[in-house]
Amino acid sequence: AYNRDPKGKSDVFIAKFDKNLATLIAATLIGGSQDECAYSMLFDPSGYLYIAGYTSSADFPTSEHAYDKKYNGGDGDAFVLKMDKDLTTLESSTYLGGSGVENDWRSPELVQDTDGNIYIAGITNSEDFPTTSGTFQEKYNGGTRDVFLSKFDPELRDLLASTLLGGSNDDRMGRSLCIDFNNKNIYLGGYTFSPDFPTSENSYSREVSGQLDGFVSKFSMDLKVLAASTILSSGWIYCMMIHENGDIYVGGHAANRLPTTENAFYQGFDKAFDQGFISCFSNDLSGLKFSTVIPGSYAEGGGRICSLNLGPSSDGHILSA
Repeated sequence: AYNRDPKGKSDVFIAKFDKNLATLIAATLIGGSQDECAYSMLFDPSGYLYIAGYTSSADFPTSEHAYDKKYNGGDGDAFVLKMDKDLTTLESSTYLGGSGVENDWRSPELVQDTDGNIYIAGITNSEDFPTTSGTFQEKYNGGTRDVFLSKFDPELRDLLASTLLGGSNDDRMGRSLCIDFNNKNIYLGGYTFSPDFPTSENSYSREVSGQLDGFVSKFSMDLKVLAASTILSSGWIYCMMIHENGDIYVGGHAANRLPTTENAFYQGFDKAFDQGFISCFSNDLSGLKFSTVIPGSYAEGGGRICSLNLGPSSDGHILSA
């Protein structure tokens, strides 16, 4: 293994099993002298493993030619690392963050494009979070937090593009980041308390209450253009997927009465229950095609949808959890 010795209060672990879950093939620890947690992983076509998470360790392991080898302070930085499939070699590893007190550590999410570039998204309250020239939002907009979206080369040496997204209050995202490979755009979703959250002219809804609303935003792959951005009132968006026809499905928690569509599975809202939802937007975010609430008490698991996936291609069903 790359490392067998615990380093701090909590370390990341990675474990590799055979397909029957009968044999532990490989396992390693990764961390520094403080806290670490991993939130997202992916394999590239060559079998390398990428992981994103947060660290509060100034001695988290980084690689020689990493984009950022120095801890940026605050409560934590995001990290991205690359390992071989046998979990024996740390190929590359970098910090990503600024000096904010409650920094860049909230559930960062990873995706990879066809050129092997790595995108990471999360939230930050760092006024000096690293952005790149010409991207959609280079400066922190204030308030409690902004969303960030950053792009690295496959070896994590260069920050190819990095933008913020947010208004004057609190903006957050969940595990909701995906690439539309056919149309070459990247989408992210979350929820906002900002009355001035960026939306686009022809989007499904631009009405931001300033209380709590979901958002779905569409960027060009170079992160320079906000191609579309829409609001979904009262919907905390936690997860996202793209259908093969280009439709954008999102899921999450309905904080109040959520827009539903005709013939939806459930259209009501009862404040006595925590209710999940699944909604579907057109690719350009101009229309809400389908939307249903999923009722149920919190104890029954109806509170939120945290994962979406497609069923077998033959039936086209949407799976949620």
